[in-house]
Parts: sequence; C-alpha cells; structure tokens
Amino acid sequence: MDLIRKYLYALENGEEIDGITLVYKETERRIQFSQDLQIRFNNDTIQTLPLVATVTIPSLQLSHESLDFGTCLVGQERQLEISLKNLTGSGSYWTATVDKQASHIEAGIFGVTPASGYLEAHVTHVSQSKAYIKINFTARHNTDYECVFMFQGMMGEEPRRLYVRGQGSYDGRHEALVDI
Repeated sequence: MDLIRKYLYALENGEEIDGITLVYKETERRIQFSQDLQIRFNNDTIQTLPLVATVTIPSLQLSHESLDFGTCLVGQERQLEISLKNLTGSGSYWTATVDKQASHIEAGIFGVTPASGYLEAHVTHVSQSKAYIKINFTARHNTDYECVFMFQGMMGEEPRRLYVRGQGSYDGRHEALVDI
C-alpha cells in the first residue's frame, strides 16, 4: 500500500519513474508496473519477458457535499441519509471521521453510521458498490453547529468531505413529530 501511495502522489498522468506509470483512464486512476523478467537457462542463454501489472485506484463519491438539518429541538435526534459510491473496477475499504482541523464541536452532536465499510468494485449493476450512510444530529443548546466529515479510503483515494450544519432551538414548534 505504501508503494502505491508513494507513486500515486509523485507521478503526473503518463509520467514514468522506475518502470511505474500513472494512467488516467476515463474516471479511473491506474498505476501500471512494468519490469523485465530475465530467465537464464543452463546453456547460458537469457530470455527476457516483459511483465506488466495494473492496479486500479478506487474512487469514492458522495451523493451530497453538504447537509443542513435546519432548526431542530434541543435534545431531539434528527437523521439524514446519504450514499457513498465506488464506481471504479477496484474495491475500497473506507472510513468516515470528523475532520478535527475544520470541526470544533463537542462529541455527540453529530454522528455517522456506519463509520467504516467495504465497497465492492463496480463490475455490474448488482455489485455492492454503494452504501447508505446515516448522519445524526442532536443539538444540545440554542446555537448553530457545523461539522466536516472526512470519507477516506485505504488505497490513496481522494478524500471526500461532507459539510454538515444544524441549529438548536428550545422552541417547541421545531419538534419533529416524525423523523424525516
């Protein structure tokens, strides 16, 4: 994995270093490894075989870049749903975390379920390459809240950010009778 990440960020499209090339093909990024295998026979002849291996780097896509819960009653949990997709030919293990640099909130205000998972490669329309993620918000005071969730993969996928906001209110008219 470290080798893939090293060359993924060091190479431009089509550039080659040490027999390793980064190739953008449609919506996918691929790293291609090329090296010659030399076979030495008993009669001291050498045969050279070119070897090529290609690794497709997954790409994560969120259905929304931002969510707004609006004004909610303090202490009442609200929930919205987004989808996370992988439309590439390689599976992806992913995690969702709060971006600590962009978010300065106390724990328990916003939550994400599930916080990690695996998305299969998008090979056919029945592939498990899509996950539904629930984002929760529970206001604790009569104030505005903002949070940024970071969705990251393990193979050098470009991270995706989800900006979430909500506002708390003590006014009972913001009570949700049905969680929509």
